[in-house]
Amino acid sequence: MYRLNLEISRYLINQHGLQARELKELGYLLVTYAIEVRAEMLYPLYQTLLDEARAPVSVISIIREEKQHLAEMVHELKKTRAMEWTGDVCDLEQSLFEQWRERIISSLPLIAERI
Repeated sequence: MYRLNLEISRYLINQHGLQARELKELGYLLVTYAIEVRAEMLYPLYQTLLDEARAPVSVISIIREEKQHLAEMVHELKKTRAMEWTGDVCDLEQSLFEQWRERIISSLPLIAERI
């Protein structure tokens, strides 16, 4: 999340010339938006895997909460000029997500050796 915040802040400064207060406010909304969009994809997948494994736990309440939080971010972003930047922000998040995923995949053999 730190890297995402950093990358979005750089984007807002370099591409849109934001400073101080506006950077903080819009940065928060855009970082949270990107996280909620990712959560909207991951939590239902996680729930499907839990269901298939007949696990005694569920993330359905988390899914509802994340949807509500995403709706709040969209509502707030629509009040600003930043709503049009969400595509770029999600592209930044996607790139970081892919890097993270690749690091996990490449570390699986090392983890498997230790368990």
